Amino acid sequence: MVVKEGMTNRLLSFLDTLVEKRNCQGFSEFRKESMAAYDAFDQNKPEVREAWRFFDFSVLDSVSDVARDALEESCLDKRCSDRALCDGVLNFSSDQQGEQDFVACSEGQLLGDKVMSVGLPRSVFSYVNSLTFSDLVLLKVEAGEDKGFRELPVMICSTKGMVVSRIHIVLEKGAKATVFLPHRQKGSSTELFHNVFLDIDLDEDAELQVDVVDASLQCSQIETVMVRQQRGSRFVLNTLSYATRMSRRDIHVSLLGENTKTYLNGLAVLSEKQRFYQHADLDHHSKNGQAEQCFKTVLSGTSFCEYSGLVTIQPKAHGCDSSQENPNLLLSDQARVMTRPQLKIDADDVLCGHGSTVGQLDDAHVLYLQSRGLKKQEAEFLLLQGFVTDIYDNFSEDSDLVEDVSAITEQLLSYV
Repeated sequence: MVVKEGMTNRLLSFLDTLVEKRNCQGFSEFRKESMAAYDAFDQNKPEVREAWRFFDFSVLDSVSDVARDALEESCLDKRCSDRALCDGVLNFSSDQQGEQDFVACSEGQLLGDKVMSVGLPRSVFSYVNSLTFSDLVLLKVEAGEDKGFRELPVMICSTKGMVVSRIHIVLEKGAKATVFLPHRQKGSSTELFHNVFLDIDLDEDAELQVDVVDASLQCSQIETVMVRQQRGSRFVLNTLSYATRMSRRDIHVSLLGENTKTYLNGLAVLSEKQRFYQHADLDHHSKNGQAEQCFKTVLSGTSFCEYSGLVTIQPKAHGCDSSQENPNLLLSDQARVMTRPQLKIDADDVLCGHGSTVGQLDDAHVLYLQSRGLKKQEAEFLLLQGFVTDIYDNFSEDSDLVEDVSAITEQLLSYV
């Protein structure tokens, strides 16, 4: 691996040890390709340096030390929730319900003509995931089938302090599904590093909604989301992040066919020394694509948030309509936000917009509500609730957010 400026020596040592001691079966050709990409990765490339410019790698030092020590004792252990595996793959069966939805399948039966993503060029952690995952959760929905709502367990290969999750979702032509991915860690004081890869293929006219909740107090998480959309497909991603020590999410959506629709919505509620990094790239390759992004953040204490969004309109991708919004609410003088919505347009006849706001609660709004009989604390809380509620509304009614909304509400109350 090419030496990476900015990464600490301990983290570099951890990644190299993790790759060296991997003990994962299957996907031999895929592993070879991943290894070549890992060896060639160079963080000194301008686009990579820019993507990680504000990231604090030292946050991962203590976690990587614990995980590396465990790796010296033994190779990665697979933890599979007692479900039967074949070649490390669990297939999401289309004709069974509940826990029986997960059945063993071989690597050859896995994807057909679909190819898994080796990684995101700007993130070495995505290549590490491709090299080290042992258990792969596959949701494959046949052509024309409406799968309805499913909550996917996070299948992991793990060692002390380190978790690797790989989920691949494939929707064939005209298929539909809604997926809930709750990442929660309760009652544990152990520091954890979670490396997640969500890989999605949507065929023509397929429709997929993915709801994600990240709430693990001692967890530092890096998540890669890669999506490929064919003609007429629709993709919705809703994310809710809170109570996480550090979280970074890299999203890359390729709108490959005409008349695709993409909607990305997110809320992060941060306090104390929490760190949150959100990078979202949308690449329009064909005509008449439609995309909307709205990522909101509420910050207090000495928390930090970075948002970087890039919409690219390729030549001949005429008629596209793509927008970005990034509202941020600061509730302390020490909290910081860095926001960079960007557009790169190489086609005519498009409608694109981008904008961000960083500010505090408006005193005029608080005063207006007080004039209607509310106390100041009640007025401020009502404004905070109004700021976050529209993100909740995007989630599926079947996604269980009761615990999360309650926790965020309690957190917002502590701010006023």
